Amino acid sequence: MTLGVGEVYTMAATILPGTATDKSLTWTTSNSSVAVVSDGKITAKSTGTATITVKTAACNITVKKAPTKVTLPTATLTLGLGETYVFKPELPYGCASEVNTYQSSNNSVIRGTKGEQFAEFKALKVGTANITVKTYNGKTATCKVIVQKAPTWVALNKTSLTMKVGDRATLTARVAKGTAYNKNVFRADDSTVIQMISNTGSGVFKAIKPGVTNVTVTLYNGKQASCQVTVTE
Repeated sequence: MTLGVGEVYTMAATILPGTATDKSLTWTTSNSSVAVVSDGKITAKSTGTATITVKTAACNITVKKAPTKVTLPTATLTLGLGETYVFKPELPYGCASEVNTYQSSNNSVIRGTKGEQFAEFKALKVGTANITVKTYNGKTATCKVIVQKAPTWVALNKTSLTMKVGDRATLTARVAKGTAYNKNVFRADDSTVIQMISNTGSGVFKAIKPGVTNVTVTLYNGKQASCQVTVTE
């Protein structure tokens, strides 16, 4: 586990039935200048490492600097109705925050599928909302989320394609106006004929050997489109 200086984390210990009780557990730290512990509540004191032990179970703790800021990969995000997205905050190098909290400005539009403390959110209604992530020491970042209707169909820029061995090609997907998606996945039916180089966003692939195969794009809601690829010498 990695904590930031000043961060507090409560660790739970699992006890075998009939062998002990919570009151009989003894918590210790190998380096009280780095981290202290009381009844499972760990407080990071300074940068360094320490081992927190309860009975015969132990957890190695690395304490890094407190975050000076937090950022999200994008400031604006467009999702389709029913689509899920995992927000992954980024911290400056050498900093840590084990526990981050997330909040939606409009839970009717997008909300955490497992509760406010989780990073995975689901688009529930067409509209806009802000998702805010907050580190243990109060640093925040916000992403504006635009939720549009779910795609009713998807099409590729090509329905058939002929390539020579060694060539590369790119397929892109489009959906009906007013609908949206954030993630799609490209897949080749026969990976010995073409090799997928990128299977998210645009489908980029390379011709490997002569043959015929299909490249299929699949959206989050199951809508699909295919392109038949013929590879020649």
